[in-house]
Amino acid sequence: MRPAHHVCVAVRRGKSVENKTVGLRLENPNVNFARVAEGYQVRSFGPVTEPGDLGRVLEDAVRYLKDKGEPVLVDVVSQNR
Repeated sequence: MRPAHHVCVAVRRGKSVENKTVGLRLENPNVNFARVAEGYQVRSFGPVTEPGDLGRVLEDAVRYLKDKGEPVLVDVVSQNR
């Protein structure tokens, strides 16, 4: 099995493989993509942090999209793995 891409890149660049994930994760602080979208005048929903809220938020976002015909962003916070 071939190593993950970021491992190959670290080796090719002569960097420590232990630091292979540096720059790959957007956290601490987490990015509020809903706020970023609003800065571009894109209607946003979220951030959604509770799985039970996702269905309602997606319905609201689809309703907005159908009514307005404008871009929409749904910011869903997921667990890093």
